[in-house]
Formats: sequence, structure tokens, C-alpha cells
Amino acid sequence: MATLYYAVLIFSAVLIGAQQEEPCEVEKCPQYGPTEVEPVLTLLPVPWNCSQYVACDRGVQMLRPCPLGLHFNAVLMVCDYPDHANCVERCTSPT
Repeated sequence: MATLYYAVLIFSAVLIGAQQEEPCEVEKCPQYGPTEVEPVLTLLPVPWNCSQYVACDRGVQMLRPCPLGLHFNAVLMVCDYPDHANCVERCTSPT
């Protein structure tokens, strides 16, 4: 019985360790040269927070919040209802 207890305990520790998320970074904003014109504002998802996104303005990242209760929809590039956005927080914040 004690062997089974220790086996379950070790297995649980392995599962908990496997589920811990690694820190990650936001995708880099595109860089534009001094003579290039950016056709549209680039919006990027924040992988650790579905209620935020990154707005890129000529290569400069600006973290922006979605309105309360909405998530960033990376396909449509808008803040959307969570069931439409299909956002999954994939990692933890690097800071």
C-alpha cells in the first residue's frame, strides 16, 4: 500500500511539473526603413494575456488592453467576445 502511495505521489509531481508554463515573449513588430510606408497598423496577440494585444507603430511595440470582458481575436485582429476570439493563454509573462 505504501508503494502505491509513493507511486501516485511521484506521478502527481511529474504531472504538475509538466504543466508549469514557460515564460515567453511577444512576437517582434515588423521593422520599416525611413522611406518605407507602413500600409496598416500591425496588431499582435499577447500570448500570456488574452485581454491584451500589441499595437505596432513603425516598429515600436505598445501594449494595449481590450475593453473589459473582451479577448483579442488574432484572426480578425480585433477585440472580440471570448467564445469568438478562441484565445488560449500559452505561457507566463516574461516579467
